[in-house]
Amino acid sequence: MVFDLQPDFPVTDAACKEATGKTLTEWYAYLDKEMPGKNRRDIVSVRLWKELSLDIWWATTIGVEYERHLDKKKKDGLYEGYSICSTKTFKAPISAVYAEWVNLAQMAKWMEGSVEGKMEVGSVITSADGESYEVLRVREDKDLRFDFNLEGMEGVTRIDVAFEDKGNGKSGINVHHKRLQNRGEADSVRRTWADAMDRLKAQVE
Repeated sequence: MVFDLQPDFPVTDAACKEATGKTLTEWYAYLDKEMPGKNRRDIVSVRLWKELSLDIWWATTIGVEYERHLDKKKKDGLYEGYSICSTKTFKAPISAVYAEWVNLAQMAKWMEGSVEGKMEVGSVITSADGESYEVLRVREDKDLRFDFNLEGMEGVTRIDVAFEDKGNGKSGINVHHKRLQNRGEADSVRRTWADAMDRLKAQVE
């Protein structure tokens, strides 16, 4: 898969002021005064999005970039960063959808590029586009977990893939990609996984 690592909008003071009425710097000063010590949910979901009615993209961006402004890093030296979820429902049993992930020949089709490795814990799966997926968990028809690495990203990110039996021959999938360090990574990952899930749906159905 190809990740262009570009944000939907420029993450600049000028762009933020045009969209929200304040620059990023002004929002940081506002949060310092109005929301000292508050967690991300209170800042993003409650204050910026619900109470101040900011667009969710900007509310999230301000909240996450504020943590970077405060230099709130985790023990691994990285920021909590952004998270994205890509979900899809399939008119196919869960075993068929799961098989599209563990059979690397099938995975290569919806990823649009060759992949090498094994879907087993401890293995590293690599793609022709330069991604690597260190396999951390494999539970049949339940979930998969990977550490994801790609040149150009600020750090290793985490992917959790959950499979759900929806009954009546239908199944669902949720791809949760987290610890993305900047807005470009997050938006690129969201777009790329959405396109991949569309290809997977067409393939499995």
